[in-house]
Amino acid sequence: MHPCCRNGAERRKLATVALRGCERSGGEAPDSDRGGKGGERILRASGAESMAGSAARLGTDSNKPFLELAPWLIAVFAQPFRILADGTRSPTYYAIESVGIATGILVTAVHSCGLVSLTHTPSPMGFLNRILGRPLYEKAFVLLVVGHPAENALIPDIGRKPLEEISSFDPVRSS
Repeated sequence: MHPCCRNGAERRKLATVALRGCERSGGEAPDSDRGGKGGERILRASGAESMAGSAARLGTDSNKPFLELAPWLIAVFAQPFRILADGTRSPTYYAIESVGIATGILVTAVHSCGLVSLTHTPSPMGFLNRILGRPLYEKAFVLLVVGHPAENALIPDIGRKPLEEISSFDPVRSS
């Protein structure tokens, strides 16, 4: 973390694993060293097939070609505590909130670079620890799929709540 952007408890609360396309799809390292193709491995291990009904209104199904096609997958993990040199646990305080904010900043940075991102949250996500070699105490937060949009990309029109439904300005204060 940059020294000018420290949090109150001075604890690192997240870890990221970025996988390039060649690292996932049979580039330099043999598949046996990685346990298979990254995106394919993630799709297979995620159980995405079981979520088919819940995303039907968005026009999605268990077919997730973006996991194989995107040039980058970034797995973000929250660290609710850390392991000290003596083996004891030390809390990191507000890990989920901090990781959510950091992920939002990462998505904004990706978009500022002219790229697009898709948040993918397979359920359950614990398999990411295993296939990416992360410690069990880290909690997978989100998988960001990053790259240029496909020529035929379709954005579902899911609508948004009006601003007045989610915000209030100059609220009446009781005395």
